[in-house]
Amino acid sequence: MRFSYFLAFITSLLYCTFAFSSVNQYQNDTCKPSFKDIYNFEVGNVFQYCEKSSTSAGGSIPTSEIRYQFTIREKIATENSVKYHIQGWKKSMFYYNSSYDASQSLDTTITEEFIDEYLQYVDSTLHFLNMCPKDVVPIDYESIKEVGLHSVFTRIQTFTSDTHMVKTVGGQNNVLQYNEKDSLIPVNDVFYKAEYRAGLGLVNLEFSFLEKRERIFLEAYCVNNDSVGDFVSGEYPALSATSIRPLKTESDFDMYPNPAKEAVYFNSDEITYIEIVNLAGQRVIEKNYPGRKVNIAQLKPGIYLTRIKLDGTWRVKKLVKK
Repeated sequence: MRFSYFLAFITSLLYCTFAFSSVNQYQNDTCKPSFKDIYNFEVGNVFQYCEKSSTSAGGSIPTSEIRYQFTIREKIATENSVKYHIQGWKKSMFYYNSSYDASQSLDTTITEEFIDEYLQYVDSTLHFLNMCPKDVVPIDYESIKEVGLHSVFTRIQTFTSDTHMVKTVGGQNNVLQYNEKDSLIPVNDVFYKAEYRAGLGLVNLEFSFLEKRERIFLEAYCVNNDSVGDFVSGEYPALSATSIRPLKTESDFDMYPNPAKEAVYFNSDEITYIEIVNLAGQRVIEKNYPGRKVNIAQLKPGIYLTRIKLDGTWRVKKLVKK
């Protein structure tokens, strides 16, 4: 499963084995936690996820295990959206036999890569995470489409414990399709359940249909300097999120004028790379060794994120195009 697709459910953030002890359903018709509660991350938060896929053909045979860890480096919030710059690593293991142990299999493909991307979440009254308990919503999950299921629905449920707000999508006997009488009825051979927690995003997702089994879960996280779970470290330290040097603050370099209409200027001619990204996460300008001036006349008016590489480190500044 692609990392970017996962974070559409996230990073992108279960009853985690370390997160919940008892859960009770809200008695009132509350929509909490809402989208804004769930995706309220802060700079410095660290998340580690694991995805496991398997097939039950001939027994329980694992097919892949993907683990990723990332740190929130930048947060840009507007009235109806929030955008995060994340950095970290991803390690993928694809199995071609029944062993989870890569050392015991010559048929295991292992890949490692950096994560350095932008995630944007758009809020709206129609977003399923703003729906109230018992509301029926479509399940937009790629694996459901891959197995030939379309127009599948489920109900929203909201739970709480003493300290946590949790929203559940799906659950046992809670995957629905229309029958010939245009009535939504349970599809009992499909199981889909996704759990979201305030401040952590997606914390557990389970899907099964026929021989296909998938699970995504939050293994560990660090929020407000409170670490929960076991972070992977030492196995491939060069890819560790904690080894990536922090972004410099805006005051470390100067970009002017801002707002700007035709061009922006910098107070250093030693910049090795610059990129300007719009709020949709699209790179609109990219230059190596740009010097002290970059032409932005072609950009549409709006807010952009400018990232430069100077002295081997990244610097970030918001740019307003007039």
